[in-house]
Formats: sequence, C-alpha cells, structure tokens
Amino acid sequence: MQFRYRAVRADGQIQRGVLLAAHPADLSQRLARTGLTLLAWQAQSGWRAYGWAARVSRRDVIHFCFYLEQLTRAGVPLLDGLRDLRDSVDNPRLRDVVANLVEDVQGGQQLSQALAAHPAVFSPLMVGLVAAGELAGTLADVLQRLTDTLKRQDELRAHTRRLLLYPMFLLALVGAVAGFMLAYLVPQLASFLQSVGESLPLSTRLLLELSALLRSYGLPALLGGLALVMSWRLVLRRQPGLARLADRLKLRAPLFGPVWQKIILARFASEFGMLFAAGIPLLDSLRMSEQVLGNREIEAGVAAARQLIGEGHGISDSFALTDMFPPLVVRMLQIGETTGELERALDNVAYFYRRDVQESVDRLLALIEPTLTAALGLLLLWVISAVMAPVYGMLSQLGGR
Repeated sequence: MQFRYRAVRADGQIQRGVLLAAHPADLSQRLARTGLTLLAWQAQSGWRAYGWAARVSRRDVIHFCFYLEQLTRAGVPLLDGLRDLRDSVDNPRLRDVVANLVEDVQGGQQLSQALAAHPAVFSPLMVGLVAAGELAGTLADVLQRLTDTLKRQDELRAHTRRLLLYPMFLLALVGAVAGFMLAYLVPQLASFLQSVGESLPLSTRLLLELSALLRSYGLPALLGGLALVMSWRLVLRRQPGLARLADRLKLRAPLFGPVWQKIILARFASEFGMLFAAGIPLLDSLRMSEQVLGNREIEAGVAAARQLIGEGHGISDSFALTDMFPPLVVRMLQIGETTGELERALDNVAYFYRRDVQESVDRLLALIEPTLTAALGLLLLWVISAVMAPVYGMLSQLGGR
C-alpha cells in the first residue's frame, strides 16, 4: 500500500513524502530506519496512488542504472550508492522504491532480490541481468549495458510514437475539419442551397446527404466504434490464438508492417545480446528475450528456435527453420556462431535495424504528410465547389435575364 506521510527529522525539520509499506506500523519502521519519526499518515488508493505523478518512466530507470553504475564503478559501496540515489531522485515514486531497496539490502538481501520485489518498475529481464552480474562480479558492466540498451529502446519507442502519433494527428485534423463542415457549416447553408430553385448538382446533393447522415447517426456511430474497439481488445486478451493472428496481420500490414518487424527484431537482438554477454546461458537468454518482444507471432518463432536449439540444432539453422526471421538475422547469427562472437553479431543486427527503422520512419512520414495534406485540400475543394456551383448557376441565370 502507498502512504502519504509527515515525519520529523532528528534536527526538528518536517519532511513530507510518499512511501510504499505493508501497513502503518511497517511505514513507521521504514521511516525510523532512515532517521525519521512518523507524525501523521494517510493511505492512498485509486488514481492518487497510481496516477501519472506516481509512475516510474523508462527514463527514470535509465537514470537509476546510470547513476548506480557510476557510483559502483567509482568504488562506492552498494548501500552507500543506493542511499545517495534515494536522496537525489526527483520522482517521488522512484524515491520510495529506492528507499525500499536500501532497507532490503541493509537487511541482507542481494540487489537483484530487492529489485525483484518491484516488478512494476524493474523488469524480470533486468533482475536476471543484475543477478548474473552479482554472481560474476561484473555488476558495473551489467549496469552499463543495461543503461545503453534502455537508451536504445527509448529511441526505438520514440520512433514508434512518431510513426503513430503524427499520422493520427493529421487524420484527426482532417476528420475534425470534415466533421465541422458537415455537421455545422453545411446545415447553415442547406436552406439557402435548397432555395435556389434549380436542380442541385450531384456533388451538392451528396454533400447535403452526408451532412444529414452525420447529424443523425454521427454520435451513435462514434460510440459504437469505441465500443467495438474496446470489445476487440478484450477478446484479444482472452483468445491467445486470435491475438497471435492479429499480431501476424500487423507484421504484414502495408507500409507499417515491415517497420514494426524491424523495431521488434532490433529489440530482440539488443536484449538477447545483452543477456548472452552477461553470462546467462543461451536457452535462458532466449526464453527471457521472448517476454519483451510484444508480438506473439515473433515470440512463437523465438520459442520454436529455442526448442530446436535445445534439441541440438545450430543457432542460425534453428532460426532459419522457423521461417520467421529475415535473411539478415540468420546470416548475422551464422557469422557470430562460426566466429564465436555471437554477442558482436547481435549488436550488429540491432544497429542495422535501428538505423533502418529511423530511415523507414522518415520515408513513411515523408509519404504520409503530403498525402493527408492533399486529402484535406481535396475535401475543402469539394465542399467549396459543392456550395458555389448552384450559386454560380443561379447568378448566371439572373445575368441571362
């Protein structure tokens, strides 16, 4: 449970904050370990406990790994480094998590065990890597690899957001302009257009019909569409086979499908290479990599390759037999397998795909932007021509008289 507390320090200063604890007595004990005496508390729930302000972002985790790596590499004891992090973190949610880490490590737990108690902040993959680093005595190197990998993932996510949000913004703009014209502007002109007395052109009649349909059925259609989307998402959660089919169709979607595939493969190569470099066994590295791909079709391909490797097949042959991975991935894996530098081969795969993703996103946006702009221009042209055509017809008749 999350508590908002007010406590007093040994020097008499009042400190306020938010802390995770099992119950108020646990809260008091946790604060006492940090030199604070609890004065008042309030349990938080609902949106106050889990709102935006209480979330730990990927960038917060990147900063956590970076600072902890720097302190560890400088020879600062782990417990002292965690205390320094606790006192310097800005995010109140992360500050409470680090405070819990300090208490757990001080109580005798390994860092990986303390991290595992916060799965909403630290992924199982990160916990496994830290555990491997602790076992091998290379914690600083593991934290450095984690920092670099999380940065690259953040860049990929930025490309994904850019690919999704910008076209959606333009589509929303086109839809808003069209909706305003059909639902508000055209009805204002409808009585005038119908009073012209002459037979209206086809474009004008079509415009009036669309306007009437939008005013009559626009809101029910919008609500029905939202309900359909929510129902579809619920069905996908309950039907793994259908969800895998949907993920397969995403990969085959025109224009966007190849970009999604490159983003996922870049993430896979980066995660797999990082796990393998940390000394985690090959099959365990593959199993852990499956959990972060976000596409059931490619997850199934990695699982099939893992099973083949477990049966004694070569790494590159196993990925080739699944028939899901592009020749670049298979070729790089074959080179790494032959030379004994699989980690470097995976880094090359991730690098090439990250660069390819950036170029592909730029090309797609360069294609989408003028297309949607032209669509908006054609829409405006159609509305103007549909409104002005009968007006010009009436004026020409008046001029003829």
